[in-house]
Amino acid sequence: MSWSIVFTGTPDEIVAALDDHSNKITGQSKVEYDAAKPHMSALVAENFAAEGSGYNPPTLILEASGHGSSRDGEQLARFVSVRLAQHYVAKPAPTPLTE
Repeated sequence: MSWSIVFTGTPDEIVAALDDHSNKITGQSKVEYDAAKPHMSALVAENFAAEGSGYNPPTLILEASGHGSSRDGEQLARFVSVRLAQHYVAKPAPTPLTE
């Protein structure tokens, strides 16, 4: 089975979305996703942890997918691919001053 996700938000929002998604899937896909979830959460936390007061968390995009197989309940193979990046929003060009 396989799974695929794309989440955009602050680090805390992405970690919450990872947990929420786990509650929405079942079967072999859930087994595979739940095995990868702690690693994805840690990746977000380790790279974008809050640093003191006044920290303005960045907007991130997390794209991940995975698949695997099992036989008689035994996991035979697993694959996961994760892309984590800061999501930059283009700011409009400043309006020129007029005299």
